[in-house]
Amino acid sequence: MTETQTHNGERHVPLDVAERIIERVRQQPPSTILIASDSLSTASELQRDLVAVNPTISIDTRIIESNNDTTASRYDLAIVLIVDSSQNMVPKQRRLLSQFRDTGAARVLATVNREAVAAGWWQIADFIALGYRRSANSRSLTSGWALYYYDIHDYKPTPDWLNKRYWANPERWDQERW
Repeated sequence: MTETQTHNGERHVPLDVAERIIERVRQQPPSTILIASDSLSTASELQRDLVAVNPTISIDTRIIESNNDTTASRYDLAIVLIVDSSQNMVPKQRRLLSQFRDTGAARVLATVNREAVAAGWWQIADFIALGYRRSANSRSLTSGWALYYYDIHDYKPTPDWLNKRYWANPERWDQERW
């Protein structure tokens, strides 16, 4: 892990947050990653950390403020670093999280800093409303940041009633789709 620091000696992305993100990337290695942040230096810092762990990953970075089409490409993993949570940024961040969840990525990791939570711009209910879950190890982050994730593969387990036993015509189960 690199020790990229800001002018006052602190990292843009706290070390414990970067370690949790890297841990997730190691668990399910993606081939493509998009890092979106309101700061290019924040996104670049995490990009260097991820490349140091796995140099074969293809990583793009985007600024949340820009009006780039985030759905032009589909990524295995999108990482959204919510650092600036001023009143005018929150709607853009929510829209971005929704776009990634819907069409931009199979998995999404979102981080939010303590200032955003303290200011009341972001709460756990906001992420739950968007379909995200709070990471189990998020509570142990000493930096005060929170980590949320969305994974289409485990978003909703298949209910037990959804099988051919409850189908009107069981013999046509795999033949017809509406």
